[in-house]
Amino acid sequence: MPLSLRVKLEMRRLLGYWPNIDNPKTFNEKIANRKLKQRDDRYKVLTDKWLAREYVRSKIGENYLSKVYAVISSISELNLENLPERFVAKPTHQSGKIYFVDSKTELDKEHFLHVLYEWLHSKYKYGIEQGEYWYAEIQPKVMFEEWLSSGRYNVPPDFKFFVFHGKVQAIQVDFSRFTYHTRNFYTRKWQQIPMMHSGYTNKLINPEEIKPSKLTEMIAVAEALGSDFDFVRVDLYYLFDSNRIVFGEMTFAPGSGYIRHIPDDYDLKFGELW
Repeated sequence: MPLSLRVKLEMRRLLGYWPNIDNPKTFNEKIANRKLKQRDDRYKVLTDKWLAREYVRSKIGENYLSKVYAVISSISELNLENLPERFVAKPTHQSGKIYFVDSKTELDKEHFLHVLYEWLHSKYKYGIEQGEYWYAEIQPKVMFEEWLSSGRYNVPPDFKFFVFHGKVQAIQVDFSRFTYHTRNFYTRKWQQIPMMHSGYTNKLINPEEIKPSKLTEMIAVAEALGSDFDFVRVDLYYLFDSNRIVFGEMTFAPGSGYIRHIPDDYDLKFGELW
C-alpha cells in the first residue's frame, strides 16, 4: 500500500488516533509530516554517525567527541591488531545497533565478523520502510570507538535533549538500554516530567542522583548543535567518574513518530513547542 497510508495506519494502531499529517499538531504528526512532506539533505549527513562528527567539530569543537580507532566500509579493511583490548563497534548508518568487545583476546571472531558483514551489507530497513528516507542515502560503514565508562554505570545513561527552535525544552534519560530499559523525562531546570513512553517504565530514582554536574554545559552543547533546525533530538553521554560530556548522535524522527506519550496530552504539548 502507499507509504502515506501505511504510516497513518501504523500511527492509528500504536497511538490510538488517526493522524492529520497535512495539518499536524501533535509531536508524532509533525514527525510524520517531516518524513512524508519535507525533504532536507542535511539529515543524511547528520544521521551518519561518522559524518556527523565534522558538524560537531564545526559547532562545538573536538573535545566532545569520542575517540575513534577505525572506520571501515568492507571487511577487508578491518585490522583487529590495531584495535585496543576493549572497544565498541557500531554501524554508522543504522539505529540502535552496537557490539561491545570487553576483551579482544576472548572475542568470538567468527560471530563478530558475521555481525560486521551483516551491518555492511544492509541498511536500516525499518526506518526506510517507515519513510525515514535519509537512511537509504547513507553509505554503510562500521565505526570502532572507545568504550565509554561512567563509573557507577556499566553502560552510561543516554541524555537526549529535545531541541525546539534552538532551545532545549525537555531531556529524556535512558537507563540500561541493553538490559532492563527504563526512561525518565526532565525539564531543562531538572524537574521530573510526569510522563512515560509506551513500552518503557520510569526509573525510580532521586533526580539529583542522576543530574549531571555539567547540565548547564550539556544544554548549551545541545542548543548549539540544534540551532539550525526547528526540531532535533541531540543525544549526549555524561561520564560521572570523569565529569566528561560526549556526543552521541542527532535524531530527526524519534521513534519514527510512533511513540505514545502517557498521558496522551503530552503528544500535543510537545507538538506545540515545534
